Amino acid sequence: MRNKKARIVCVDTFLGSPEHMDGEWASNGLGRKNGIPCLFDVFRNNTKILKNHDLIYPFPISSMEAAHFMIKKQTEFDVIYVDGSHEYESVLMDITLFWKLLKKGGIMVLDDSKWEGVDRAINEFFRDKDVSINVGEIQTVVYKNKNDL
Repeated sequence: MRNKKARIVCVDTFLGSPEHMDGEWASNGLGRKNGIPCLFDVFRNNTKILKNHDLIYPFPISSMEAAHFMIKKQTEFDVIYVDGSHEYESVLMDITLFWKLLKKGGIMVLDDSKWEGVDRAINEFFRDKDVSINVGEIQTVVYKNKNDL
């Protein structure tokens, strides 16, 4: 049974990453309209097929802009799933900004944590924090302490 109060906010530009613009990924079945990748169309199609489009709210904007908007609106989340860039600087920025939006006792899931830039950002950000960390094969799960600010 579904919790109809649950809402999922998906922050993404839906433009893809550099590999979607150049090289082997660019020609690997990725549709385009007016030169722009059709990732948003694929995303919405998938949510409709899985019948969860009524729970999912796409927010087509950069993660930094979304985080600043949500911080300004004093939004908080129980779970935050970060699956963005694999570059250290971008990942560190995402973790830093979205950590402020995670409720005390909340869970942050960091995807692709075996990538060097992602792993470095995770280790640096959480080094001196009182958190519980579960490192998996592909993702790292961090539990925010109820006393953490």
